[in-house]
Amino acid sequence: MSTQFLRPTGRGKNKHDAAWRLKGEWGEKDYPPMSKVDLYARLREELIAAGLLSPDSYQPSNKHHEHITMLIVKCSLRNGRWVPD
Repeated sequence: MSTQFLRPTGRGKNKHDAAWRLKGEWGEKDYPPMSKVDLYARLREELIAAGLLSPDSYQPSNKHHEHITMLIVKCSLRNGRWVPD
């Protein structure tokens, strides 16, 4: 089953105060409050560490992060590493 990106929770004064959650049949993983670009940059690093994304892949931005999204939704988190479903 694919991983879901849940909308930020606990909105404070601005969107950077919101925590993030990824959820799948494998369980849930929470990320601390950060911007959307920072979340995708962190996920990119996790995917590179897992060997699922090339280190020369482009950095995500507010407009271009679908390469990260499409890979994450097809993965599960197992023993702290992303693995393909």
